[in-house]
Amino acid sequence: MLDSTFESGLTQAVRYNPNLAGTIQRGVDGSMDPGNQAISAAATLRSEAAKLQAAGISNPTVLDVRGGYNFGGLYTVPLAQAGDTQLMSEVLSRYTPAQLQGNGIGQSTTVGQWRASVAAKMGDAAYQPVLTGI
Repeated sequence: MLDSTFESGLTQAVRYNPNLAGTIQRGVDGSMDPGNQAISAAATLRSEAAKLQAAGISNPTVLDVRGGYNFGGLYTVPLAQAGDTQLMSEVLSRYTPAQLQGNGIGQSTTVGQWRASVAAKMGDAAYQPVLTGI
């Protein structure tokens, strides 16, 4: 997790639950702790899911929010709404070919291929809703 993503996630987590403020550790030491990472990641996924709900996706899954998690919040909604045949290079319009390649995405990789690759790594969790009971 990038330092900026980690810190942003912790800030969001404390906003959601102020009681966390005294239990989390920020900075490099905190980012190396799996518990802190989990709190940050969960808050980030929750925030990305809220973006999708605001865009009309009523019950976002982990796969739906994964685009924003991997490529930045700018791409959360466009990736979730993209058709399977759309090219990732079109959706990730600000990414250079080298950046795409660094993320395992070729110029001809479609959104559907990327989704299938992510889902294969995540298993059934990819299709689980992010927001349950909130």
